[in-house]
Amino acid sequence: MFWLNTEHPFGESKEYFVKPKKKNGFTLTLFLEYTPKIIIGSLAFLLPLFLLLSQVFNYSVSLLFISLSLLRNLLSYCNLLFSASHISDHHQFVVLSSPICDNRNFVRLVDMAKSFKEQHAFEKRKSEAARIREKYPDRVPVIVEKAERSDVPDIDKKKFLVPSDLTLGQFVYVIRKRINLTAEKAIFMFVDNILPPTATPISKLYEDKKDPDGFLYFIYSGENTFGAELMN
Repeated sequence: MFWLNTEHPFGESKEYFVKPKKKNGFTLTLFLEYTPKIIIGSLAFLLPLFLLLSQVFNYSVSLLFISLSLLRNLLSYCNLLFSASHISDHHQFVVLSSPICDNRNFVRLVDMAKSFKEQHAFEKRKSEAARIREKYPDRVPVIVEKAERSDVPDIDKKKFLVPSDLTLGQFVYVIRKRINLTAEKAIFMFVDNILPPTATPISKLYEDKKDPDGFLYFIYSGENTFGAELMN
């Protein structure tokens, strides 16, 4: 459930809560509510127009036209209620703002990606890692996530099964290819807020830095986010 505080042209603001529904891969809900101030403002604008039109057309035609205009005005200037969340558990979207008068672009969304730990309970993660290690003893279960507010591209998957003899430098190359990072763009891979040497084997990192759930967690960024020093 997400909320949006909007402000319409008459200066009032309200906070709303909505129940999302599924649409095109996202759950989207739009709710429109008008207030007495909006009705008064709309009538003050449309009443003179109604009187003018009634001199040209009959009253029924004029009334229909004014009714449609009033409805359009209400829908354009009323408080908006909007909520969105991804159907999968990988992302949730939060509504930031709503320029009410522009129906073509009335909402902006920020992708608030859930971390792997937020998506899955500890026991589930632990059992999965143990199952992987039992089935593939020469491989390391790795989770790769992007640092918050980093300007590097998002990665399309978080979970990797990495050969134990692979070095960090080789794994960084895999990640660069995965996110289509240009050659001139730097990338930093952190483990527990530490920047390990690129020659470090993944097996060594797993031995020293694996999480209690059995996964090895990497955070990647386009800058030295944590101001980290090299791990000895």
